[in-house]
Amino acid sequence: MTKANKFDLLMGFGRALDLVKPQLHEHNLRVAYLATKIGEMHGLNSCECSDLFIASMLHNIGELTQKFSALTQFIEPAQKDYCVSGWNFCRLCGISESISDIILYRQTPWKNLSHQNPQCIAANCLYLADTFDCSLI
Repeated sequence: MTKANKFDLLMGFGRALDLVKPQLHEHNLRVAYLATKIGEMHGLNSCECSDLFIASMLHNIGELTQKFSALTQFIEPAQKDYCVSGWNFCRLCGISESISDIILYRQTPWKNLSHQNPQCIAANCLYLADTFDCSLI
């Protein structure tokens, strides 16, 4: 039996997220590609770009945790913010703090983010890529 590595599992999960909303076919993959390219242009290193790619593949996980009752154990009852729900889910699943933080800050306005923090820069790259891709759908 072949062991799946963590990256393959996360990519599979990200691809599965696209199946929840068929009208967004391969949205997460497109966003991951675009966000990573934007991140490279903004000077993120290869590890930061790798985290950005994974976070982009999982960026809609918070919405999923709120829609499926089996996943609601990962969120607070009064919690409405998809970014916070996604961050909680990722942290509880042992996904790195860096990836979780990118998901947490992905909709935070640029003016409210630390421009020196790689996760904040990556979160803004994710926001730009997601906004662009959604405008095409």
